[in-house]
Amino acid sequence: MAANVEPSLRLQLASAAMLTPFGIEFRYPGDQIVDLAVGQQAMEEARRVRGAVQAELQDYLGRGRPAAPFSGS
Repeated sequence: MAANVEPSLRLQLASAAMLTPFGIEFRYPGDQIVDLAVGQQAMEEARRVRGAVQAELQDYLGRGRPAAPFSGS
């Protein structure tokens, strides 16, 4: 969703889709088990995504918080 708001993130966040199962399938105890290597890869990806979004937020805030691209009601 962040890439939809800030197109410059699109390429940086393209590989973040691999994190989806960790927010859905692995969130609750059950039959799904992930091995250590995959878990470590997911943690590295999550840290990379967090860094990219945080960097963009810093740029956004540094620009003086431009107006939202849409107005909700």
